[in-house]
Amino acid sequence: MGTGSVTVVVPTRNRARWLRSCLASVLGQTHPRLEVVVADNASTDDTADVVAAFDDPRVRYLRRPTDLGLIESFARAAAGVDSDYLLLLGDDDLFASPDAVATLASVLDARPSVGMVHSAFDLVDGDGALLRRDVDWTDGLTADTDEPGRVFLERTMRSSCRVCSSTALVRTDVGAAVGWFHPADLPPIDLGMWLRLSLLADVAFVRRSLVSYRIHGTSHSAALGPVVEDGYVLGPELIDRVHEVKLAFLEEHRGEVPDAGRLRRLAARRRRQELLTYARRCTLPERRFGPTARALALVGRRAPALLLDRGAWKLLGGSVIGPGLVERVTGTPDGAGVGGS
Repeated sequence: MGTGSVTVVVPTRNRARWLRSCLASVLGQTHPRLEVVVADNASTDDTADVVAAFDDPRVRYLRRPTDLGLIESFARAAAGVDSDYLLLLGDDDLFASPDAVATLASVLDARPSVGMVHSAFDLVDGDGALLRRDVDWTDGLTADTDEPGRVFLERTMRSSCRVCSSTALVRTDVGAAVGWFHPADLPPIDLGMWLRLSLLADVAFVRRSLVSYRIHGTSHSAALGPVVEDGYVLGPELIDRVHEVKLAFLEEHRGEVPDAGRLRRLAARRRRQELLTYARRCTLPERRFGPTARALALVGRRAPALLLDRGAWKLLGGSVIGPGLVERVTGTPDGAGVGGS
């Protein structure tokens, strides 16, 4: 089997500070059939000069005169791509090794049933300093894994968005068939796409970290919530929005998903877990009774069944007698787990 061609699309707007290192990491890739499309969404800084400094025929620069928004800017760039595979790389992210694209592309080259392959990543801050190595959002994959589409779908309902988009190499024809990103999915921008893709193809995961994913206050993902050790923690509004995207997908594709009712229950359980996690995190480190009770009341208004869950009562009990004693008495940390379905 031959080596599939790859286009890396880099949407950007006023990010010259990070764009230079991003493009350098793309053009330093060893993959022999690669191009990079810089989709400049009406930048007013020196983005054009940064791109021009890379005198490389593999670079295509598309500058929009007006701000189209991230999704429309990417959609127009993707429409002009005729390569076999496409990767959307954040303009503030970068490949962590020269063989990153080749590693991802080799999976799609070898396994026609796989429509998208993604990987683990390293977290870096705004200045590029390493925050954490070998992060992934897969909820438990510990080795290179091929997930049948239906397995990926179910695990995503049990979890959240399990893919870091800057690591995801997608077959261009599959991405076009599922519609890439939909404005109705915002935010999160990519969860709906991965769900739709799972109906057409399998998903592969590479355990090796191939991308440095930058977290900072001005990133698109910063709207998701505050930074924690493995990325961003969702706030209640975004938790609800993720849940709505899942439900909208199941409703739209109910004829293609025979066990949609069970998947809805899994998604509802995950929502309760995330709301409880939010309540737990926003009461740290003191874990006093008043803030804990208010946090539980906040999430309880969104999901009343959560207040009947033992995890919520353990969290509240920990604010009264201390989380250490709760753990010794119950055998589990306060706030851990949400029962029911």
